[in-house]
Amino acid sequence: MRVLGTTACSIVALILSSCGGSTSSSEGMLGEIPAYYEKQGLDFCAQVSEIGKASGYSQDQETVEKVVKLAMDLSEKSREEGKTLADKLIGKVVSYQETEGLPYKIVSDVTITDIELPSFTFNSFMFDELKVELKYQVVATEDISERYLFTYCFVTDTEGNNLDCASFTGKAEGNPIATGDTVTVADDIKIAMVSADVLNKFHTLKFVSEATYEEQRETINKQMEQWIKEYETKMTPEEKQ
Repeated sequence: MRVLGTTACSIVALILSSCGGSTSSSEGMLGEIPAYYEKQGLDFCAQVSEIGKASGYSQDQETVEKVVKLAMDLSEKSREEGKTLADKLIGKVVSYQETEGLPYKIVSDVTITDIELPSFTFNSFMFDELKVELKYQVVATEDISERYLFTYCFVTDTEGNNLDCASFTGKAEGNPIATGDTVTVADDIKIAMVSADVLNKFHTLKFVSEATYEEQRETINKQMEQWIKEYETKMTPEEKQ
């Protein structure tokens, strides 16, 4: 996120030009979390703008302290309220599909087992990434010859469009994985906090071969990088003219 100056003091010299709303949704993989965090960020920007206007865009100690307190309050509030939303997702079954050419077969539900909420970062005045831990069991359909099994997937919307990508690791208890062995995968997916309009579309995990994953990963990551830039612009107050 672009912030003018090198310290928190500079934020008081900024004014929000425009902030759009977002559509709340609990139907997607991430429930109400995307809309909640976007709203907190937009509210923070609006309140900082009001502080700036009221102080004549001063960077005196009193004004700086108001902004810092506002940021600290937001950090604490988001941890408490976000946990309530995260708790609703624990145990949620995530939709998935398997494509051809996989060295395994998923034999259980893909379930959310933990949520690490995004933290509010004072250097950028934004929330960092969300981590969602998933757990599921697979049976190897060929010899892996290693103690680790890697699964690869794209995160898609309901129409099958790729939105993000992730890889997960399953570890065998003892010997290298052989055909017919059951492996438990318990790993997390790291999700950038971009627009809720995008995150609300996260719906299905499409498991693909490593080759397919590598072929399309760069394209998907570039798309996500663009969404990150757009979100940073949306959440960044513009300098007072």
